[in-house]
Amino acid sequence: PGPPGPQGPAGNGLNKAKLAYRVASGVGGGSATANAWTTRVLNTILYNDIGITFAANQITLPTGTYEVSAYCVFNHADFKVNRAKIRIQNVTANTTLGISLNSAMSVAANYSAYPVMINSERFTLTGNSKIELQYYTNYPEFGFPYSNPGQEEVYAEIVLTKLQ
Repeated sequence: PGPPGPQGPAGNGLNKAKLAYRVASGVGGGSATANAWTTRVLNTILYNDIGITFAANQITLPTGTYEVSAYCVFNHADFKVNRAKIRIQNVTANTTLGISLNSAMSVAANYSAYPVMINSERFTLTGNSKIELQYYTNYPEFGFPYSNPGQEEVYAEIVLTKLQ
């Protein structure tokens, strides 16, 4: 190995941002739009070490290479089959940056909930870009509250790590 390189800029070294859709205990996740790619509402920035901006459910990212993980909870009842996918969509370039596995669930009881996830997708942006967490489902329901008094209900999250 060669000699060590110069010291980088000071900072916390995390280069992460986390956004979510969180509501008060006992509040449901809302209705979903069925059979169309639709923007998932996010309402909270939990931390932002990257310098993103966030408005109208769009996250503006600066140029760089990123890793993203995301999830969205879907519920259904009444013994229906539910199918769902989520994706990270670059709305600036109209391209998909990451997409979940196919997900389907057949309810054997009266009610069921499950998360759909994107795990560690990587992408590079060559200019500032707006991205969205989007979903596609055949059943128009997001989430029923867990009924855990005093704890927030969490129905969607996205974590971005800037790698370079």
